[in-house]
Amino acid sequence: MKKFALLFYNIRNNFSLDKIIYQNDLLLAGKGDLLYCVHNGDPIIDLEANPVVIDLYQVSH
Repeated sequence: MKKFALLFYNIRNNFSLDKIIYQNDLLLAGKGDLLYCVHNGDPIIDLEANPVVIDLYQVSH
């Protein structure tokens, strides 16, 4: 079972739910068609021992 879900809505159809994508990566931000997510959803406090990995996803229409 995945930790998070990305919900996409259709603005041309009364904002109806269009698509759901389940994933384990925590969404941080989005710009244009890129989504920036923390790998496995848990940012690590001790950056020297475990660096934070950011995954990039491109959303296509």
